[in-house]
Amino acid sequence: MDSSSLQKAGLIGLIATLGAILLWGFFEMGFWPSLSFESDPTELAGENIEVSLLPAAERGDVRSQWFLGLVYLNGEDAPQDLAKAAKWFRRAAEQGHPAAQLNLGRMYQLGEGVERDLIEAYKWMSLASDSFPKSDGRTQAETTRDIIAQQLQPEEMEQARQAVAEWRSKKEDGRE
Repeated sequence: MDSSSLQKAGLIGLIATLGAILLWGFFEMGFWPSLSFESDPTELAGENIEVSLLPAAERGDVRSQWFLGLVYLNGEDAPQDLAKAAKWFRRAAEQGHPAAQLNLGRMYQLGEGVERDLIEAYKWMSLASDSFPKSDGRTQAETTRDIIAQQLQPEEMEQARQAVAEWRSKKEDGRE
């Protein structure tokens, strides 16, 4: 395994670990119930989590979408598929799920499951930092966003800020 593959594997492990930490943090902060999700994805899951979660995720259940993204990212209950992970994280992220926004931003930062795009990574990290309550998740999103900002050229930074502003404006206007 070359050093690039090792680095990618380590970063994927980091993303999975951060997802678990965020999950625990939501529960500990009492944030979990206040997000008013339709159902608990782990209760929906049967023998085959991928198949069990799919109907709820397709109906728009944000927690099922995020959880399905984790399933595909980790490859534990279904074959690992980073493109599918990104798809489900995006669906949840577009509904404002902070952990999904963080995961999607990392995927864009690393080019895992999506084409590497630091402008998109910055956008999703900015949105995650706004969506999280004051927590480790917010700190992680802000820190990563600031690291990405240092890698952008001034014109790219302007594009990234514009992308964040457009997304926020679209959400405020109800255009999704």
